Amino acid sequence: MAAKLRAEERSLVYGDFAPMMQDGEKTREDMLDRAAYVYVTGQFPSHLRKHYTAVLRAITHYFRKPVAFDGRTGNIKLDDRVVEDLDLDKHPMVKEVRNKVAEGYFIQPSRGFGTRRPFWRVFMFKLQGEHMVDKITVQADGAVKKGWD
Repeated sequence: MAAKLRAEERSLVYGDFAPMMQDGEKTREDMLDRAAYVYVTGQFPSHLRKHYTAVLRAITHYFRKPVAFDGRTGNIKLDDRVVEDLDLDKHPMVKEVRNKVAEGYFIQPSRGFGTRRPFWRVFMFKLQGEHMVDKITVQADGAVKKGWD
């Protein structure tokens, strides 16, 4: 995946993390799934290492309206230049969550108090009346599992 930002623009977008976000760098590769999660859900995953949280803070901003793909929740918006630079619209999890939202699924922002929001999984469900039915998990590689376990 080729970077799409010029050097001077990269510094503006990524700040102090610009050297680490060049092609071939470990941080860039590690950030793909984490950034994809934020892009899809509009929130940070839980239990991240400080370094990755700092990178996400540098490339996001608070947004007043919900930004999750289902339009219900999430107020953390990823910089559009980062979405393009990391080619997130081609990320398997992003593509599959988009497909599932089109099929009528919703993103579950949290499974409850004290639960984790791992960056490698997005929990989704359909509604039947007022009840959650057909719970699924979309994995970072785009695979879909039944349930949230």
